[in-house]
Amino acid sequence: MGEIEQKIEKIETDRRRKNIIIKGAEFKDKMEIEEVQKFIENKIGVKSEIKEVEKIGDGKNVRVTLENLDTKHMILNNKSKLRGSKYYIDSDLTDQELKIQKTLRVIARVSKYYIDSDLTDQELKIQKTLRVIAKNEKEKGKRIKV
Repeated sequence: MGEIEQKIEKIETDRRRKNIIIKGAEFKDKMEIEEVQKFIENKIGVKSEIKEVEKIGDGKNVRVTLENLDTKHMILNNKSKLRGSKYYIDSDLTDQELKIQKTLRVIARVSKYYIDSDLTDQELKIQKTLRVIAKNEKEKGKRIKV
């Protein structure tokens, strides 16, 4: 990646730092911040301070800009309360971060499959590659999520 592309990626990452994406929630056409706050409080149990709400994609996904990072971390730490429901909450990631995340998930899934059996040289290489990719991305300041 070129120097300019890295700077653009850094700016984009900083812009999305306080954002979360709520997937699967169908809010009214004219969304109110209070409506999203009630949703987060009822489903996750976290009082949230929301700055902005915006529908993205087909309307079932919502980008929420929070007032501070502490609220975002509390929401992400408690998102497991949504397990078994049709709702999902994730950090707002850039396209590059989404590609990295997808690659890491595939490698982790393959590695996890072989953990119970004896590892071959090829499988050990996959695990080593996963660690190298994660280390390199962390050194670049990227957020890694597996």
